[in-house]
Amino acid sequence: FAFSKATTPQDPDATLFINTLEARPYLYYSHQERISKKQEIKFRIMQDFRFFKKEDECYQYGNLRPRIMLEYNFNISSKFTLRAFDEVLFNALGRTRVNTFDQNRIGASTQFNINKNNSFEIGYANWYQKQKDGFTYLNKNICRVTYQKRLQL
Repeated sequence: FAFSKATTPQDPDATLFINTLEARPYLYYSHQERISKKQEIKFRIMQDFRFFKKEDECYQYGNLRPRIMLEYNFNISSKFTLRAFDEVLFNALGRTRVNTFDQNRIGASTQFNINKNNSFEIGYANWYQKQKDGFTYLNKNICRVTYQKRLQL
C-alpha cells in the first residue's frame, strides 16, 4: 500500500499546478532468477489500484495501472551491485481513455550495501510519459538517491 502526493500536470510549460493526494493499494508478483554467482534477473508484474483524494476529503477511484518490470543485477562484490531496469506502465479501466500507454521508465543505478540491512543507491532514470491529450510525450531525466532499510520483524 502506498500514499503519495503528486504535483500535476507533469508539464514543464505549465503555469498552474495542483497537488493531488493518492492512495494506491497494489498487488504484485515478483520472480528472480540467478544466472550465475554474480548475476540475476528480476521480473515483476504489478497492479496499482489508484484512488485520488477529492475536495470533500473522500477518495475516488481513478483507474488501474498495470506495470511490467525487467531488471538485471550484477553483483561486483558483497558491497556493490550494478542494476539496469526497464518498467512499462499502462492505464486501464478508468477515466483515462486516450492514453492506454502511460509511461516507460528505463534506468541504471549502483547500490552500496553498508550491511545486510542498510544500503544506499544512486541512479539515473529516463521517464517517458504520454500526456493527457494522447498525442504528446514528456521526457524526463531523473537522478535519484535512495536509502534502504530492511526491517527484521
